[in-house]
Amino acid sequence: MAVAIYLGSTYLINFALSRSSAQQKASGHADEAKFRSLLKSGNQAIRNGRYSDALASFLAAERSADQLSDDQYESLKKSRLQIAQIYESSGNNSEAESVYRALATCAIQQGQALLGAKPLEQTLARGHL
Repeated sequence: MAVAIYLGSTYLINFALSRSSAQQKASGHADEAKFRSLLKSGNQAIRNGRYSDALASFLAAERSADQLSDDQYESLKKSRLQIAQIYESSGNNSEAESVYRALATCAIQQGQALLGAKPLEQTLARGHL
């Protein structure tokens, strides 16, 4: 009887974990597609000179995933820096400062998420701490 309970519970645990893993993979692909779409929209808004729309797209892209991949983080950082530099070079220092704050906030949030999920060395290598 104990063997039957053990085998049954092992099967149920493995089944639940495999479904969860498959759902996470599917969700990850959807998150990536949504992220890329929002990033593309934001970059198009930069080219059209609509910087506030671009920033809104970047914020939505940042929020589209539970944790950004290294590539996603770098893409957002690069795009936001571009906007901050545009604002700064045009003398709009308050807007540039706002973008720099968003960059810092994103870096802190991602650093904390990485620190919780990965060893300290990997977090430091990404430049968050």
